[in-house]
Amino acid sequence: MITEKDIKRAHDKFNDFDCVSSSIIPNPTRLFNVGDECKVGNLDNCVIAEILFDGKAYRIDYNRITTREQPETTTVTGIWWWFDVEHRECSNNDSPQMFAAYLPGQLSTSSISSFIHLMGHSGLVCDPRYQRGYVWTAVDKECLIDSIFNRISIGSFVFSRHGGYHHDNSTKITTYINLDGDEVQIPEAHDYTCAVIDGQQRLTTIWKFYTNQFTYKGLYFKDLHFHDQNNFENTLISQRIFDEDSVPYKDVLAMFIKVNKGVPQDNTHLDKVQKLLEELK
Repeated sequence: MITEKDIKRAHDKFNDFDCVSSSIIPNPTRLFNVGDECKVGNLDNCVIAEILFDGKAYRIDYNRITTREQPETTTVTGIWWWFDVEHRECSNNDSPQMFAAYLPGQLSTSSISSFIHLMGHSGLVCDPRYQRGYVWTAVDKECLIDSIFNRISIGSFVFSRHGGYHHDNSTKITTYINLDGDEVQIPEAHDYTCAVIDGQQRLTTIWKFYTNQFTYKGLYFKDLHFHDQNNFENTLISQRIFDEDSVPYKDVLAMFIKVNKGVPQDNTHLDKVQKLLEELK
């Protein structure tokens, strides 16, 4: 709900930061009426709320884009000159919207060394209920390491962070697979690991190279030039981490299927995960 205080703040902000006289602004070649839907940058659901200076500027109500800190949609208001406001043109306003809601969690960029730290701090694991084992070939591994050294993006990673404090009274034991492929069992009440939803093969490859389990161009990581080691560890990678309590397990399975469609993947394995998801619905 827009209040009089909000409107005054919008006018004050506009006058402070866009203090050029309206007489200097060229006459508008497009006009709007109060209540018209419009487009301003990438703002959501913009509606003309007030006409200023005979159409040279407009106060516009719009929806603030939701964030992790403010997950609820709120309506706010602001003022723009006419040339920043466009008509919202669409050949078919009844078309279904294609974009899904934003993925949960916070998207950030971290260095490879931060991933290694995350494994020591929380523990990086794979959930065998929906993750397959490590299957990359020597060619796959070399291509990934080659991309890192050539500063080519290797894509993003998605993790689910477990919260043992939600299960203080649980006696359940959860089975995971660590990055060495070993089966580990962790009491749910003490489980603070991060499960890899997207990026298992890439992350395992990085770990195996970093820990000298295979060579790149005949060299183990320990044999690289110091600057190459340093640059490798400081390579930035995009990641998204969300808390398990914010995403039901069935949604995790659905997310796994979505992010793995269209990439090299065993269809038999995807069918297995799809069946597991259907059993939970």
